[in-house]
Parts: sequence; C-alpha cells; structure tokens
Amino acid sequence: TVVFNMNGFTLANVDLGYMRMMTRMLSDHYPELLHRVLIHDAPWIFNSVWSVLCTFLDPVIKSKVIFSQDDQIKDYVDEDVLLSYLGGSNPYTHEYFPPKGNEGLIKPHDDEYSKLKGERAALLNKFEESTYNWIDSNEKAIKLKRDELANELASNHAKLDKYEYSGNIYRRLKVIKGYDNVNW
Repeated sequence: TVVFNMNGFTLANVDLGYMRMMTRMLSDHYPELLHRVLIHDAPWIFNSVWSVLCTFLDPVIKSKVIFSQDDQIKDYVDEDVLLSYLGGSNPYTHEYFPPKGNEGLIKPHDDEYSKLKGERAALLNKFEESTYNWIDSNEKAIKLKRDELANELASNHAKLDKYEYSGNIYRRLKVIKGYDNVNW
C-alpha cells in the first residue's frame, strides 16, 4: 500500500511529468505488487489532476486507488503503522539531512574522466565481442574471459561513479561507503 498525503496540496505542487512516470511505473512494473494506493486528504482541486492521471492508468491499477479523508485512512492502514501526524500511533518522523558544501555535487570532468570514458568504451566493445564469441562457441575459456571483462567494466564504473552521480543521503550518512559497501 502506498499512501499519498495530499494535505496542503495546491496546483503549484503539480508535477505532471513525475506523476506520469509514477503511474507508468506502478502500471508497467509493479501491477501485481501494488495492493492499493491511498490518496489521503486530497482537496477538491485535485479532481482536475486526477482526471488527467486517469488517462495514464491501467483499469486494474485505477481500481486500486482509494480516496480517504480524515479517519477513513484507518480503514486501510493499521493504526500502529500509521504515522502519528496522519492519526496513527507510530511516532516515526522523517529527518532529511541536506548536503553540506559540495557534498551533493558531482566531480567536474577532467583528464581522468576522459581517460576512464575511453577505457569504458574499449571495454564495452571487447565485452560485446566476447559475448558474441561465447554464444557462438559456448567454450568455458571464452566465458571466463568475458567474466574478467565484466569485472573490469564494474571496476571502471566504480571509478566513474564520482563523475556521474552526486552523493545521495546514504553516502552522506556513510551507509554506503565506496562503490558497493553498504552498512545499515
């Protein structure tokens, strides 16, 4: 179940591109996983937004959308997991830690970036060729070489990471260290 708390919603909050992407994602990628969508405390102005959104929704997904007001949300969400500001007993409050200084910025492109991108292009060509060779021959030695190239591509990607992705909250809080070390 996904809950959208629409309290305080105005037309200034409408991002149709994002809403279209969300509806496509729910319809195309997660239709069986989605139990229901609760749109809670939507003001009357949301009706016009909803009429646009409906055109992008599969009928099965549309049938899973429920509008609730006030305490009606408790008919769909257990009070012990419902956040207190929505009338439940769960005291959790989300805290956002904004980036400090340059934490949220990607590293500017430099000579190292150009070198790594060139290496990546060469590795991708070798990987593709190796894949075709492996498919044609099904030899273990070719498969092992392909696996080595996959590891080299992963290593190259890890080095390019700082140029292509900004540090998200998980990196800023050191939940993710380096390229793939996750410590919850």
